[in-house]
Amino acid sequence: MTRASPTAGGHLHLHIWVDDTPARVLIRVAGDLDLATVSQLRQVVDGHARTGQSMILDLRELEFIDSMGLAMLVRARHRAHARGAPLQLIEPPASVSAVFRLTGLDVVFDWLPPAAPAAPAAPAAPAAPAPG
Repeated sequence: MTRASPTAGGHLHLHIWVDDTPARVLIRVAGDLDLATVSQLRQVVDGHARTGQSMILDLRELEFIDSMGLAMLVRARHRAHARGAPLQLIEPPASVSAVFRLTGLDVVFDWLPPAAPAAPAAPAAPAAPAPG
């Protein structure tokens, strides 16, 4: 598995787009979800989580995930269930899916096929750049 090249300043990238409706929030994630970027996604997920509202995380453009990224997703799942809301993940590329399988987390999450509805092309809620 290879990682994306660092951007200017030495930080790997994470891009987040949000489509928030009363029935569900759809969050599209692209790039690397790791120690350097996990706080960005955590803030977006926490900021858009509502009681009873479904949450879908679109991971189709996720290029890399480490243990911190996995831990953040497990935390999001627990918090969603505590709110009485489902959390579903749209399947990531094969290289990222392999990490879920190797850790056994593939059976923990509720997966949607890659053909599931996409999040908007333009960011509705811009994510803060990684600290640096």
